[in-house]
Amino acid sequence: MSKKLTGNGRWESMRIILPEHREQYLALRNRVESEPPTRAEMSMLHDCAILPIARYIIETNRSQIVNSTYTLRSLYLAVTDVISKRLVDDLTKTKRELRRASIYLREGDKVDGVVQFTYDCRGYKGEFGIARDHARNEVIKRVAAYSSGLFDKETTPSRV
Repeated sequence: MSKKLTGNGRWESMRIILPEHREQYLALRNRVESEPPTRAEMSMLHDCAILPIARYIIETNRSQIVNSTYTLRSLYLAVTDVISKRLVDDLTKTKRELRRASIYLREGDKVDGVVQFTYDCRGYKGEFGIARDHARNEVIKRVAAYSSGLFDKETTPSRV
């Protein structure tokens, strides 16, 4: 008997919902889906906006190092490669987490040194801007964080 109720679709269409219940259900669903992002989600949005800027700066510096005549050019290139790899890994992880949370970020216009971003967080739409000075300071902090530990004794191979 239960087989007739679930598999063939005949009884599936017989479900009835009262208009009052439907309104309550839709109001609850809209309220849950359009909540603003949490602090952690806003932090991920900020990271997703800053990390591409940092990547661009690192790639620009790397191309300048390639064309330079520095004595330690190979060391600088190795360091920029490691930093770039760490940065790309973090950016990929952050984008994956945002996608999993149904949050989408779009870059907008650049006006007076401020890059505008819009985001869609499960139906809630918002925007924020990042000033050039703030981006520069964040990139400096991120590069310092990515490069810390590169030259510790524990992480570098020892020569015997």
